[in-house]
Amino acid sequence: MAQYFIKIKESFLLSDIKDKNLLKQSPQYKKPIVDRFKEFPYDSFEISLSYEIGYLTSGPNKGKMNLSGISYQFGPKQKTKGAIIAISPKEKDVEVIIDGVFKFPVKSHHEESVQKSIFVTFGYIHYISPSPSGKYSYLLGEITSGTLKIPSKENIKKYGSCLPINENAKRLLSNYKISLFKDDLQ
Repeated sequence: MAQYFIKIKESFLLSDIKDKNLLKQSPQYKKPIVDRFKEFPYDSFEISLSYEIGYLTSGPNKGKMNLSGISYQFGPKQKTKGAIIAISPKEKDVEVIIDGVFKFPVKSHHEESVQKSIFVTFGYIHYISPSPSGKYSYLLGEITSGTLKIPSKENIKKYGSCLPINENAKRLLSNYKISLFKDDLQ
């Protein structure tokens, strides 16, 4: 298994979810995001690396490029010296700052996919308990401002329904670089 490194410099605000359909399906998100944030010491985040695997051959999106993806979780164990994951409450929002170089293992059969990734999308903030119980919690919210990008109309047209369904996960990292060597990211 190869050790890869990703340099990320992003900051953004998470606000209360306003999507009525999501709130109907998951009523726990009706609680204000700052109150949900105070329930757990959120210290990690997930991103997905998306890569092209060919064209769709049937269905309503026939002819559009098909994407696949690999998700990675980053937290205190993946931080290298000087890396920051700062998640803190503001008045009505939660501020997220990710700045630094993070390491992540890549299985040999995923190396080519990581090297050819065309999108790196933000997934969510989360917390995993270090205890054997493994308590896990997501902090979902709407991204209201910051450095994450919305996919271009051209990309939405080209990849269509292959982009992630989660609204947050449709946000692309705007300032990142992936390398097999940490020294390449200085």
